[in-house]
Formats: sequence, structure tokens, C-alpha cells
Amino acid sequence: MNITRRGLLGGGAALAATVGGLLWLPQAAARSCLISCVRRPDGRHAAVAVNLQGHTLWAFDLPGRGHDVELSPDQQRVAVFPRRPGQQVWILDTADGRLLQTLQAPSRHQFNGHGVFSPDGQWLYVVETRYGQAVQGQVALYDSHSGQRLQAWDSAGLDPHQCSWCDGALVVANGGYIEPEQGDATKVLDPSRPPNLAWIDPSHGTLLRRDLLADPELSIRHLDVAQGQVFVGFQHHQGAAAQAPLMGMASRQQPLRPLAEPAMGWKVFQGYIGSVAVAAEPGLVVATSPRGNAVGLWDLRDGAAQSLVPAADVCGAGSHQGQWISTTGHGQLLINGQAVAHCDYAFDNHLALLG
Repeated sequence: MNITRRGLLGGGAALAATVGGLLWLPQAAARSCLISCVRRPDGRHAAVAVNLQGHTLWAFDLPGRGHDVELSPDQQRVAVFPRRPGQQVWILDTADGRLLQTLQAPSRHQFNGHGVFSPDGQWLYVVETRYGQAVQGQVALYDSHSGQRLQAWDSAGLDPHQCSWCDGALVVANGGYIEPEQGDATKVLDPSRPPNLAWIDPSHGTLLRRDLLADPELSIRHLDVAQGQVFVGFQHHQGAAAQAPLMGMASRQQPLRPLAEPAMGWKVFQGYIGSVAVAAEPGLVVATSPRGNAVGLWDLRDGAAQSLVPAADVCGAGSHQGQWISTTGHGQLLINGQAVAHCDYAFDNHLALLG
């Protein structure tokens, strides 16, 4: 099973120095770790915590491939999401990987790989697809401590993927695909329910606004939020042949609009953005493309294109204390675009940074 998403970027400030052929980490980085879903060398899957020297701190076995990991606001717990179609979400203790709670999808529902804790950490909002007379995208609300499913809302589109908070609203990237329930049919875009960025009131689940794209074949997938702005990455239904913009930004005041085109053009990303991360301190937006083996950088303030960094099978990206930290499908761990460690894992799509 191929895992084609992971990565890192160099950009803002080069905070690591090379001495005697080794990359020396700042003291703060030496105390930090990342959590990610991985594939082991024997093909089994797990969620792992790895320090920035590449040493495994703990591992939690998964029944199948994982996708995203989301920290609770106090960083004491991490929710581990399965790759769709998933049926369970696991909440672990970040100190030792101990299982604290398991969330279960109802019959004829699937989890779609992402979710977000409420600001107080009590609730977990999970994106899902419900099958019935009509396929429907939903956001399900769970008690993150008891595992109880409380309610579910319409996500205002099909195939909801990543979600986050922006100015009090829950922002949901609706991909627009009808996913087959049994897994052997081809997924298709539904023109009557196109991809969109939905802004939802979390107190009642009511739709505040829905941002559509000029190109209805741009599926909205991944996002990150900073300073009241949502930065969104897309994939295009035409794949590598697509020339459409693959990054956008929006706010409560302004609807979704494209970011500036990179100097080498959008085609360098091969029609797919696998992860989006914002670093407010250096003021950069990072977008990784495992299919394009590249990472793009944009200015956080105005969305201007900055630079492009080559990185093989790059996808997972994050920021921590002014540094870019990321992973690849070849087991590399990178800081600011430089490899600092190698693990015997194929890192999956996303990561969370702790410490």
C-alpha cells in the first residue's frame, strides 16, 4: 500500500546549524516530539511519537492505515483518525500512547480522516459520511472523555474532510465526492452538491456561509488557520493535467479566493496539495505535495508566492517555535528543509507537534 504524503519545508529562518557533518538541534527542538500515523517495515500500521532525533517514544498499533492526529488544547491527549472509510477514532495519552477512549461510528457511517477538539477539550467534532437513501456529509459531535456520540449536523456538502476553528466558526472543507459505500466503485463528483468551504455555527450546527469555487472540479481537502484567515489546499479531479490554482484563503469577512501562482506554475504540484500548515512567527503558509515532490511557501499577510522546496514524497507539515518540521514517506524527518533524522517508518499524511 503506497503512502504518498509527507514532508517538510525550509523557509523562514534556518535555526539549525551543521557542525562536523551532523545537524545540531536547538535545545527547544531537542525536547520536542511529533506524533504521526505510520506504516512499519513489516506493513503493519501504528500511531507513534518520535522525538526530533528520530527515536520512538511510544507506539500504538492500529488495525489499518491511519490518517490525521489532532492534539487536545492542553496537549495531554491526541485523537488518532483512521483513513477513510474508518469506523473508529482512538484517543491516546500523549505521555505514553495509552488508549484512553475509542469513538465508534454508527452503522452505515464512515469517518473521513479528520476532526478537531472544542476549545475547552471536552468535545471532539468528527467529519463523516452517512449512507442511506442519499449520501450525506456530516459533522458528528462526541464527548471526548466518555466516547458518547451526542449529535450530528449536515456539513453543508459531500465528502467533508479537514475542519478547524476560525473566529468562532467551525470551518469544514467539503470535498464534493460521492464515496462508494463498499469501496470497489469509482468515486465521483456530484455537480448538484459541489465542493465548498462551509462556515458552521458550532452551538446549533447552522450554516453561516458556504464558499464555492469557480472551478467545480477543485476538491477542497486540507486547511489551517491563523490570524483570522483560513488557508486551504485543493486537489483537482483532472489530476496532473490540471492547471487550476491549488491554494486559497478566506476569512469571516472575505470568501474563498486563490493564492498567488508560484513561479513554476500550479502544475508543479501535480494536481494535489496533501497538507497545509501555517507558521505565524515567520509569517509563512506551507503547502506540501507528495505527488509533485514539492513544498510551496506563501506570505501569510498577503498570500504572495515565496519559494518552492523540492522534497521526495513530502506531505506531513507543521511548525513549532519558528521552525518547519515535517516527515516523508521515506522515513525522513526534516527541520527547515534539512534532514535531521531517519526512521524505519513510512510517515503518513499529517503530524502533530508536542512540546
